[in-house]
Amino acid sequence: MIKIGRGFYYNVYDLSNGRVLKTPRSRFGQISQLVIWYIFKPKILITELKRAPYKRKAIENEWEKTQRVIENIPHLIGHPTVISAYTYEQDKVIPLGNLYHILSEEQIKEKIDQYTDLTFEAWKYGVADTVFNFFLNIGMDKNGQLIFLDLNEFTQRKDEILFELKSLRFFRSPSFIRLPNGELKEYIRNKFEESFTKDNLDKYWNRK
Repeated sequence: MIKIGRGFYYNVYDLSNGRVLKTPRSRFGQISQLVIWYIFKPKILITELKRAPYKRKAIENEWEKTQRVIENIPHLIGHPTVISAYTYEQDKVIPLGNLYHILSEEQIKEKIDQYTDLTFEAWKYGVADTVFNFFLNIGMDKNGQLIFLDLNEFTQRKDEILFELKSLRFFRSPSFIRLPNGELKEYIRNKFEESFTKDNLDKYWNRK
């Protein structure tokens, strides 16, 4: 078992069978990750550091709901298998960020279009990703399809995701902030502004 990555919540290990194991990171590790992501954005860093304890508590309180998410949309989240509380296996995929320097700009735009479609598909099941960290929390499977990677960033509350949409949370994600200014960033900005709206949330929410 080889460690191949880490996010805010999890360390990721390759099981050498087409699957990965995700185990929780320590609180120190989580805080360190926030510093790495937002070191040059002190205002956002302070906001995220303040949010972190509440987010951790919410995850602990809603783990049972997370398991219901797994039951509802396994095909959108890599067919996870829960090993124990906060530890699970998942299909191994390539994080979208790893493809940034491999794909052409037009191909990345296509993946962004697929990402917004993936978000709408989750909304149809009454499930929403709350952080929009598309380069880190979205992966491409062996068939070229995108899936969500982080089970702890979901909510099943429409009012909560509506709050995130109104606050333009997608423009505060590390994936967007760290993207160089240019045509691609403007494309993503415009795509998110036209896609992640209250009207679309009302259109898609709980349609399955």
